[in-house]
Amino acid sequence: MSKQKTITVQEEEYVLQHPGARALMRLYDTALKPDGGWKLESSMDFFLNHVIVSPRLSWDGLEDKVDLMTPLWLECARFLGLVETPLESAASDV
Repeated sequence: MSKQKTITVQEEEYVLQHPGARALMRLYDTALKPDGGWKLESSMDFFLNHVIVSPRLSWDGLEDKVDLMTPLWLECARFLGLVETPLESAASDV
């Protein structure tokens, strides 16, 4: 059974699902920069395709919700253990 979590971002609920160990390693291979930071487009693309399972989102759907991208990215990254920065914190390297 997959690990799932329901989060609320800007009063909308999203269901996140762990993509599995192999897919997570693929994320590290494609979206982790040599300095330890994250390639934001690559990682968000992964989250849209493999982590956010409900409601399904696409880049086109985010065009009207640009202010949603950063908090949603942070929630996905925190869910997968990629960052430990609390969403409310101003200290973020993302």
